[in-house]
Amino acid sequence: MSKESTVLIYGTNLAGYRVAYALAKMGYKTVMLNRGAYVDQYRNQVLAQLPLDFCWACGHMPQRLFIGLGAMQVLYNADLLEVSGEPGNFRVKIKKRDHYVNNFACTECEACVRVCPVEVEEN
Repeated sequence: MSKESTVLIYGTNLAGYRVAYALAKMGYKTVMLNRGAYVDQYRNQVLAQLPLDFCWACGHMPQRLFIGLGAMQVLYNADLLEVSGEPGNFRVKIKKRDHYVNNFACTECEACVRVCPVEVEEN
């Protein structure tokens, strides 16, 4: 595999972080795909497993480090729809979902309210 290739890692668990870090250090462009809106669900595992120089208080070293290497991208709220091709030459189709409602595009149709999994009490 050439270093111009991009590696897709599906999921943002501890194994994904470790592989992404190793590949980024070797110079490969790495994309981590996460179905959820954040990566912090594995923060404690990452903090315990990656003995590197970072801030224990914030715990965001891995993502900062990858981005600093210039070889890391994390896609949040994204679904892997299709994988095609052959070993060493894959193509993927990804659907990225919005993290929030764009107030400028909102028509107040309340479609987002009907599908939102979070309920909040009104004050």
